[in-house]
Amino acid sequence: MDLIYYNPNNFGVELKKVDCAIYINNSYLGKYLLDTTLRINKNSEFILPSSMEVDMKDVFKNGVTFLLNKEVLVKAVGTSRVGKSGIFFTVPINYEARQTLALF
Repeated sequence: MDLIYYNPNNFGVELKKVDCAIYINNSYLGKYLLDTTLRINKNSEFILPSSMEVDMKDVFKNGVTFLLNKEVLVKAVGTSRVGKSGIFFTVPINYEARQTLALF
C-alpha cells in the first residue's frame, strides 16, 4: 500500500527510516517498518511505500469489532530518521486519529 503525505515546509528533507507500532482501537495490529532513504521535496506531496508485519491472531480476535464499528481509532507510535545534508535526527512519531471504515 502507498500512503500519500504532504510536506508543508519551505525546505526538502530526507526520510531515512521509520519504525512504528500500529494500533487499532488500542489493540496492537502490527509493526510498520521502512528502511529506505526517501527524498521529500519542499511544499509537495510524497508517496510513502508501506508494508506491515501483522499479528493475525489479533486481527481475528478484533475482527468483529472492526466489522461492527464504522469508525476506528488508528494510532502509530515509534520513531523516524529525518535529515538534510547528511545530518539526521531521530524524530518521535505519535499519531492518533479516528478513521472511517468503508468495508462494504
